[in-house]
This record gives sequence, C-alpha cells and structure tokens, in this order.
Amino acid sequence: MVARLIPAQYESALLVPKCGESRAVGVAQHGCCAVASLEARRHSKRGAARMSRAGDDAERSDEEERRMSVMNGREVARESRDAQVFEFGTAPGSAVVKIPVQGGPIGGIAISRDGSLLVVTNNGTDTVSVVGTDTCRVTQTVTSVNEPFAIAMGNAEANRAYVSTVSSAYDAIAVIDVATNTVLGTHPLALSVSDLTLSPDDKYLYVSRNGTRGADVAVLDTTTGALIDVVDVSQAPGTTTQCVRMSPDGSVLYVGANGPSGGLLVVITTRAQSDGGRIGSRSRSRQKSSKPRGNQAAAGLRVVATIDIGSSVRDVALSPDGAIAYVASCGSDFGAVVDVIDTRTHQITSSRAISEIGGLVTRVSVSGDADRAYLVSEDRVTVLCTRTHDVIGTIRTGQPSCVVESPDGKYLYIADYSGTITRTAVASTIVSGTEQLALQRRGSMQWFSPELQQYAPALA
Repeated sequence: MVARLIPAQYESALLVPKCGESRAVGVAQHGCCAVASLEARRHSKRGAARMSRAGDDAERSDEEERRMSVMNGREVARESRDAQVFEFGTAPGSAVVKIPVQGGPIGGIAISRDGSLLVVTNNGTDTVSVVGTDTCRVTQTVTSVNEPFAIAMGNAEANRAYVSTVSSAYDAIAVIDVATNTVLGTHPLALSVSDLTLSPDDKYLYVSRNGTRGADVAVLDTTTGALIDVVDVSQAPGTTTQCVRMSPDGSVLYVGANGPSGGLLVVITTRAQSDGGRIGSRSRSRQKSSKPRGNQAAAGLRVVATIDIGSSVRDVALSPDGAIAYVASCGSDFGAVVDVIDTRTHQITSSRAISEIGGLVTRVSVSGDADRAYLVSEDRVTVLCTRTHDVIGTIRTGQPSCVVESPDGKYLYIADYSGTITRTAVASTIVSGTEQLALQRRGSMQWFSPELQQYAPALA
C-alpha cells in the first residue's frame, strides 16, 4: 500500500495543534497551524492512495504520485487485522491509527482514568465495545445491551461504565464491568434518558430526562441503584434536556436544555448553599416528601440560575478547573455558535460564531490543559483556541459522532457513525506572546490522509 503523499517539509506539522503552535518546519516556516486531516479518498484499482487539498477533488496522476513519494522520503503504511496505522514522517507519535470497531454507529465514547481503555456504545448492534489503547484492538464486546447511547466511566479503580439503554417498556441505566465483560445490573427509570454524568467520587449518577410534562435530573446511588433525588429543569411542556455535565469538584451540575423560547443552560447545585439558594434567577426543586430519600450529600438539588442561550443547545463542556462553561449551539441565523460562560457569575462573557462549520455542531469537548475546544460537526472536528476563540485547525473525517482526549493529553480519539475510532496525536509545542498571536491570526491549514482498507477486528 502506498503511504500518504505530502511534501516532506510538512511532515512535522501533522498533529492536532495547540494554541499558538510553532512546529520546527510545518508551522514556523509557513506561518499557520497545521493538522492531520482524517478525511480520505478511496484507493484506486492499483492500490495507489490518491488525495487532494481542501476543495480540490481532482485525482493526481500516477506519475505525480510517484514524484511526491520520492520527495517524502521515509514513509511507511502498515496494516493489521484490526487497526491500520499511517506514519507521517519520523516525528514520534505522529501516526494516525484507525480502529474498526465494526459494531455499527458509535453514539458515545469514554476513556478510563488511566487512559488504558476506551469504551464505546454501538446503538445499532446493541453492544458496548472495549478497546485497549496500547494495542488499538477491540478486547471485549458486551452484548445484549438494548440501544446503548450515553456513557460515563467511573473515576475509581473499579472499571465500571454506566450506559443508558432503551427498551419498549422503559429507559434504564446498565452498569458494566469492563474488566470482566459483564453487566452487573440494570436500573429502570421513568421518562426518557438524554444524558448522564458521574460525581467525582463515583457515588452518584446524575441522569437528565425528558417527559411530556417537562424535563428533570434524577440522582441514583451507584451502590444500590436507588433513586434518591429529582430536580425539575423545567415544567414547561416542550422543554427537553440535551446534556448534563458535572463540575470538577462535584458541587454544580450544568444542564443544556431547549424550550419553546430557545436554548438554556440550567445551573443546579448538588449540595446546600449558605445563602439559602438565592444565587441565581430561579430556584425550583421537586421533593416528594420532607424527609430525604437518600444520602444527604446528594439530596437538596436545586436550580440556582438559568442562562438564556438563544439558539438550540447541542452540548456543554467545562474547563478542567470548572471556571468556564462552553455551550455549543446551532441556529438558522448564525449557524454554529460557542458561548463562553463565567461559572462564578453565570454571565456570558463571549460568543463566537464558527463560520468554518457549515452544518450542525453536535458535540463539544475541552482539552485537559484547557487550551483547545474540539467541536464535532457533520464532516469534521474543528479545533478552537480557548485563549483567543480562533479556529486553529480542522480535522476532516467522515461523519464524526464524538471525541475524547487521552488523560495525558497526547492523543485525540474520534469516533464516527461508520463504527470506526481514529486516533491522532496532539501537538506538544507551545509558544507565547506576540509570536503566538501572530501564528493564530494567520489561520489554519487542513490536511487529508488516505483512507485505509477496513479489516475485521481481532477480539482478544
């Protein structure tokens, strides 16, 4: 198989950029942040990889490919039964790896605290797949999980994953031990589950739900599976929750919701406040009785602020310190928009329309160092610098569904609706000051890598 065809002077820049990235050759010389794009073209009948620059669909001739291959120097494409690796030059960790899970469209992805395992939900085949990140292989497949979608991984040593499931009778939360490939329990819930998140100590699972009479957040005790608290997000008919996120210290929930008047970010405290709950504009909690139904640490949920977003909210991400919330939304007037919210004041401090995203934005995630936001849309992952709110890169890949960054910040894993996970490296070099701003203002560059032939995954 012929490796990708890109001039050698760009080889060191084929990484997801950091804010103000300055690569020795690829960025510093050419004044832009470059990224490896994962969108590919099909192989020709003779097996030669063909590629094009962004917006150029003309296929290169075999002779041109041969000349470029000579320019590239050391280039290797390796194939295995379950993962395909492309090496981009000699830069350490610069390979792009495609892992065919082959379980149908991937709806959710999570990574273990130590970064050794990826867990993905395969809605079409009613399975949950476990991938070892060291070998890039599917190591376990948990079957008979009805229409899995949302997923959360535990922070403790136990390798537990919590997955939302759907049946004709009810929605439920399945608890999966990814080490033993078993479903430990299933906890049925009323209403329709939209998302879930865990408390930092893994004691409580917070589940956003939708019903005909509004939307709420339910709290489950992860030890017993018991429902211990419920708080209304909105009692207005037609209001639905989209996502729920937990602050790093476990004290606040952020719920993205959509109602008749537009998108909302609802802020909910998870434990008592000294000011009696008069922090924000509204306070609505639902208690069935005056006695707490569970542990006092999780009881007493209440809404303390509701922030109008305007456009339909698609996803919410928090900075690692919890100081900033990024709300991704879409509208017919402005397209994809990211609102930056100060979580202390509950005020929108900045709004950025992302013109580089032509379609709908579906997910947003923030890097572990808080330097980048990853925006998932119909045919790409857009990389946003959180310092300047400028687009610094675009990773083109077919129908991405969700992303997750490794805990060490070295890799970005992109899952898609074809049932594939793509791993690409994250650049590590950062510059500062005027050089950083100058590089960012020069724009971004898009890259294409050849599509790899798919192979059946090997099950360990």
